[in-house]
Amino acid sequence: MCFGTPGVLGLVPFAEHCPNLRSLTIFVDATAGVPTKDTFFRIKKTGISNPNLSHLDVGNSPIKRETVAVSSSFIAMLFPKLQSISAVNEETKELWAQVMQLVPTLTSVYAGYEEFLTSSPTTQ
Repeated sequence: MCFGTPGVLGLVPFAEHCPNLRSLTIFVDATAGVPTKDTFFRIKKTGISNPNLSHLDVGNSPIKRETVAVSSSFIAMLFPKLQSISAVNEETKELWAQVMQLVPTLTSVYAGYEEFLTSSPTTQ
């Protein structure tokens, strides 16, 4: 049984257990339950992500300017192929658009970092 609204951490089960999910509509509270550094490392280490989700509809989900960056980072890590985020709340629509603007860049950074970590060192 779940009480209350999940934070962005509530997206983890969808990334982990629904690899064929392409679109998701969910209400998340991006003002609370923000992932910690330890959570980021644990998720990255386990390789949890959904390579197929392309659209996230967050409806009236709340978000604050202060949580845009961490929410973007977490969403980019979980859903590397995300192409759009939709929101209906006029007060938060712009902030969710900022999240989506950051996702492609962060996804590229993560991919480049992974490539760097797995490449063999060059000798000079």
